[in-house]
Amino acid sequence: RPRRRILLQPGEQLLQTRRSIDRALDYGQRATPTYMILGAQKAGTTSLFEYIHQHPLAIKPKRRETHCFDWRWNAKLKTLKQKQEWCMNFFYTDELQHHPSCLTGDSTPSYLIDSVRVIPRLKQVWEHYPEMKFFG
Repeated sequence: RPRRRILLQPGEQLLQTRRSIDRALDYGQRATPTYMILGAQKAGTTSLFEYIHQHPLAIKPKRRETHCFDWRWNAKLKTLKQKQEWCMNFFYTDELQHHPSCLTGDSTPSYLIDSVRVIPRLKQVWEHYPEMKFFG
């Protein structure tokens, strides 16, 4: 498959890490998180998480099981923005905004157990959930 060439504008700024080179004008183009691993406990979710993060463009969240939609859910937060910021605390959001070629996600098996509460919260907080990838 041929590589897609991108023509840079004169003076355009690039942001480079060990893993990626991104254009500054692409800041914030990819919503965080980009995927969720769903599955029962002891069903290989940790293995799948580790396999995904062997790829150089996959960035681990601050903790593997964030639980931001089940027992860590903060019911005191009222606005959508507050709820989004709460959940974003579990990811390296600021760094990922600068590098949209990098991916991150959540792997919390207990979401499956408490799906009656988790799914509505997920749909409310992550407006981009239709574009998210779900693995199970």
